[in-house]
Amino acid sequence: ADLLVLGTSHRYLTVEEREPYHLVGERLEAVGRMLMQVWGIHEFALLNTCNRVELLAVAAAGTIDNEILVKLMGFDRLGPGQMYLKRGYDAFLHSTLVTAGLLSQSPGEKHIVAQVKDALSVATANGWAGSILTEWLSSALHAAKHIRQIPGHAGRHAEIEDLCMGYLAGGEIPTAQRRVLVLGAGDIGKGLVAELPNDIAQCLWC
Repeated sequence: ADLLVLGTSHRYLTVEEREPYHLVGERLEAVGRMLMQVWGIHEFALLNTCNRVELLAVAAAGTIDNEILVKLMGFDRLGPGQMYLKRGYDAFLHSTLVTAGLLSQSPGEKHIVAQVKDALSVATANGWAGSILTEWLSSALHAAKHIRQIPGHAGRHAEIEDLCMGYLAGGEIPTAQRRVLVLGAGDIGKGLVAELPNDIAQCLWC
């Protein structure tokens, strides 16, 4: 068996180009059911975030070569420069860099950690993942934690919401248009409301 990562991300497609390939709801479940029927796929997880769509799989040698995984992910509509395939150590290295936030639009962001854990949790609950994939992602999370502790490894470690706040504070938006709608009542939502600049014309918190 070998480790495989098949996916696409913001480095390969624009937001509009990526949108048709995102796996959510029934589509996620349908792709999972089909992958369960593919010979040679021992374990797998589907990582779906705003920036990337990836299949992480433990598969027999040659499974990827018949292109069935590319078709099930819908990537057969993409060109060779619009997706990536990682194998073996490269697959592990890729998943570690992703989990460390080094391949995010905002380098060093931490939301990806929870997203990787959620993908593994969903895969385990559906019977897609077992001990090998769990060990793979646990090791990637462990290595990523050490990477994050290296001083200056990813600059400011800014999250997407921090960048938005910086943009608002930068004065590039005319005063009359400085309105913000915050959806969500969690810690992030509360923190955003507390940090909004004073000259914001309107703030709605749901």
